[in-house]
Amino acid sequence: MHHRLTARGIDSYLPLVSKVSEWHDRKKIIEWPMFPGYIFIRPDEPQLLTIEGHTAGVVSLVRHAGRPAPISEVEMEAVRRVVEGLAQTGESPQPEPLLSVGEEVRIDRGPFSGAVGRVVQTRRGGRLVVQVG
Repeated sequence: MHHRLTARGIDSYLPLVSKVSEWHDRKKIIEWPMFPGYIFIRPDEPQLLTIEGHTAGVVSLVRHAGRPAPISEVEMEAVRRVVEGLAQTGESPQPEPLLSVGEEVRIDRGPFSGAVGRVVQTRRGGRLVVQVG
């Protein structure tokens, strides 16, 4: 996608970070989008009008109040600094868990709605194991 936009003359930035990918028999470090599914672009006005619906792979633009939402140069520079810092240290960005083991939670939906329990395990994909009772 980044290459398609660049080929059309649209200024774009795809922040990549290193990530360890594991197969059955080996590990490999790969470059992975820092924000999967998103590319930062800086189109001129005519390009902006033709990106959605006319560029293969572009589903939509991020919007606020119905208009494309611009990101400031200060915010873009902050993203670039984070990417550069991660590259220098060799670290991979890790999301902070919203809940930790041992925290008390109240279930607000489903068959256990209203029940109180404790987080006993966190799993991939944001799933939790909660002990109720």
